[in-house]
Amino acid sequence: MPIIVAILGNLVIFGGFYFAGKLENKWLTLCSKIVSAVLGFLIVALAPMTGLISNEEAQVSTKYWFYILIVGAIASAVLGKKRKNSTPA
Repeated sequence: MPIIVAILGNLVIFGGFYFAGKLENKWLTLCSKIVSAVLGFLIVALAPMTGLISNEEAQVSTKYWFYILIVGAIASAVLGKKRKNSTPA
């Protein structure tokens, strides 16, 4: 169950950042990124309050959340550079 909570929190963050990239307005993009980051963290942090997982499982899910976040950030940076370097024909 902790891995599911961690994945759910990261899906909120990465989904928010993905859709923020589609927006034209700079301020709306910034607000979208901030809100998605806070909501993604709150999903993991507040999961024990719902009674779905214990405090020990919440600590484990926070570790998983952090590891997934780091791997996802590195992967998106690498894939983002490849897309920017390729020029359309």
